[in-house]
Amino acid sequence: MGTTQNPDDGAGYGRPLHAVALVKQVPPADHPGTLDGRGRLLRDGFTAELNPWCRRAVTRAVELGRGSGGRTTVVTMGPPAAADVLREAVACGADEGVLVSDPALAGADCLVTAKALAAAVRTLGPVDLLLVGRGTVDGGTGAVGPMVAALLGLPFAGPALSVEAAGDGRLRAVLQLDGLTETAELALPAVLSVAERSCRPAKAPRDTWPDPAPVRTLTAGRLAGIQPGAASPTRVDRVLPAAPTRRPVLLSGTPAEQAARAVELVATRTAAAASPPVSVSPRAHRAAPGTACDLVEPGAVPAGSRRTGSRAAPSPGAGPEHDRPGAAPGALPAGSGAPWSRTALSPAAGTGRVRSESVAAPGGLAAGGAFAGLRGPGVLAVSGEPEGGGRVLLGEAAEIAARIGGHVVAVTPGADPALLAGWGADAAVRLTGADPRPAAAALAGWIRGSGAPWAVLGGATAWDREVLARLAVLLEAGLLSDLTAASVRSDGHGLPRLVGGKPSAGGTLAEVASDGVPQIATLRTGSLAVREPRAACGPIPEELLEVPGDPLLRRSGRRTEDDFDALERAAAVIGLGTGVAPGDHVEVEPLRAALGAEYAATRKVTDAGALPHSRQLGVTGRDIAPRLYVALGVSGSPHHMAGVRRAHTVLAVNSDPDAEVFRHCDIGIVADWRAVVPALAEAFRRTAVRAPAATPA
Repeated sequence: MGTTQNPDDGAGYGRPLHAVALVKQVPPADHPGTLDGRGRLLRDGFTAELNPWCRRAVTRAVELGRGSGGRTTVVTMGPPAAADVLREAVACGADEGVLVSDPALAGADCLVTAKALAAAVRTLGPVDLLLVGRGTVDGGTGAVGPMVAALLGLPFAGPALSVEAAGDGRLRAVLQLDGLTETAELALPAVLSVAERSCRPAKAPRDTWPDPAPVRTLTAGRLAGIQPGAASPTRVDRVLPAAPTRRPVLLSGTPAEQAARAVELVATRTAAAASPPVSVSPRAHRAAPGTACDLVEPGAVPAGSRRTGSRAAPSPGAGPEHDRPGAAPGALPAGSGAPWSRTALSPAAGTGRVRSESVAAPGGLAAGGAFAGLRGPGVLAVSGEPEGGGRVLLGEAAEIAARIGGHVVAVTPGADPALLAGWGADAAVRLTGADPRPAAAALAGWIRGSGAPWAVLGGATAWDREVLARLAVLLEAGLLSDLTAASVRSDGHGLPRLVGGKPSAGGTLAEVASDGVPQIATLRTGSLAVREPRAACGPIPEELLEVPGDPLLRRSGRRTEDDFDALERAAAVIGLGTGVAPGDHVEVEPLRAALGAEYAATRKVTDAGALPHSRQLGVTGRDIAPRLYVALGVSGSPHHMAGVRRAHTVLAVNSDPDAEVFRHCDIGIVADWRAVVPALAEAFRRTAVRAPAATPA
């Protein structure tokens, strides 16, 4: 047995629980990310394995199922060989495995996958709790859990650090969110994602896997309401190898000599990189008479139009999403638009960004009522924390809207409209509540009533991800998740499409696009430009959208553990790998103080609890774009280095001259970090070199 179960973990639920873990098999870390001609991952010659984060979901499912006197089922979707991950799960204590496998499902995106998994769950009889991993190491999307919850009409929460019974058919979980923790109580049945630090991963040696195992296969013909993989609204157009964007200079000499030379090179690169800040694109309409705005374009906003229509949202007990155990979600009304044609994107050389075109887009939100005077199609920027990454999101949305001749509508639980306008909004929808399930239902109803926007964008926070994943289900639109670059390209017929790039397996870059209406995407705001705000432009129109509370989910005990936005604001960041033991972090403090830097870390460091999870960089963590990134004790895994792809200068310190990190840096110091850090700190203090501020004042 690969795990240890605690029989008390399932006690107090009042009944035996049927716990179901939804898991994914992923390619090994050395998979090159190659696709076939239909955009599907080539698996020949590679043995898939259980996604590391799904292993925690299996552990929790077994604990809760066995501990309550119930049972555990593990479900996956994939080719016949995926049965191996189910055999391992059974060896770790699961009672049975269910494999959803059919050639018709090949190439399924998150939405089609979620529909197939939800259909499989419906065949299992009563289910009390669905558990999923926080994300996947081959893409880090984390979208399938909220999508399955939406399809089944269930509450969702996570990632959960701990789980216990709360009485009255409810479960209590402590959640690990973006720089904070909070307690959530969910009415069962529910869907819960599991945090990395929550429990031991379920692992068992291959020679203990049962053969034959209690694993059954469900084909597409046995599942109601699913779609073939070819019907996926989103797709991977191609996967590009991570092109070298740096020309490493490896230094030699004593630690002090290398440190002095490294600081000289950093100073030279910093001076050469000095450039004027990028500003937010101008507003899409003229300010109201009598107000000042020096960044405007023609158009009109009626005087006094700042406020306020008010629309009622569907109650959490009504509407397609809430017909438990899950009727098909509602679709957009006829005439709201047709899928655009496919297109491809080209990353800008050396940046991982996407080149843009200015292409006029047809249609858009209805421009009546409070939003009269807005021109062109709408881009919705949805953010649960508009004063953090939401600011960057609005700037990116304004840039995209400018290229299609459109406007930006900020959708948020609350923020100063003047700030929203400066950051890129032309109008605002203020949500009266922040619970993700009813917020997504309310926003879907608003979109149906107002007309489909051209795109809906969100950040990569837990709130944004859940709301947009649910919205993608309700609108049958699909979701492009965790983009590190987004822009606009013509489809060849003069119609614009949103295209994006994201890190994928083997340190590659996936080009993704959507045929959904609207196009929905979450973006890692740490990889995007922080723009200078617009000049004061007067009020923007604002509409109130009623969002009731969620009776199936109660939140309490929120406690801030970290400044989540600190990494995005930082001009200098020090990344700590396993080569710097937790007890030695204090020795790095002089360098951090000299640079005014923030700390970040590799996945293994945050999994061990040495730094908060919000400090993890890479494919499964965050992307940042500081002026200077200093890697200490970092091996240089492509999965980690993808998170600093847009850093201007990467300075790496490692005692191994053959370390992988030296392939991904600009300046390399070959020495023990303990000998180098004091010399670096002194050299930076002596030369007063600091990276220019990353965030405008």
